[in-house]
Amino acid sequence: MISLLQQAVKEDIFILLQHDGSAFSIWEALEKKFEGSTEMLKSKASLMKKEFELFTSMPGKTTKTVTERYCHLVRTMSQLKITKTPAEWVEKLADALPQKEWGTYLMIIKNSGEFSILSIGQFIEKLEAQDL
Repeated sequence: MISLLQQAVKEDIFILLQHDGSAFSIWEALEKKFEGSTEMLKSKASLMKKEFELFTSMPGKTTKTVTERYCHLVRTMSQLKITKTPAEWVEKLADALPQKEWGTYLMIIKNSGEFSILSIGQFIEKLEAQDL
């Protein structure tokens, strides 16, 4: 196992790892190096929560670009174990869309009652279909 880890990790990085020579300690050192310390993870989580709260579309960007940025944010938050309800994920993306372009369509979806039961994936599919 140690040999596999040595082959998989660049020598420059392997040298920097603090371990006792066992496969388990090498693995733990790799985890610590690439995931970060508990403090670092807390800082990342805090930053991602702020980014979520401030997320909005930017002028001149396409809906596809906005949804791609949002999906990246959702994935990062999920990796950091930051959870939101499906309704919160959908509501935030809906709020971030430019109201001039999307206001009428979003109002139709919300009034249909369908909005409250959509997953983020289903909502993005609806946006993509409407965008066509």
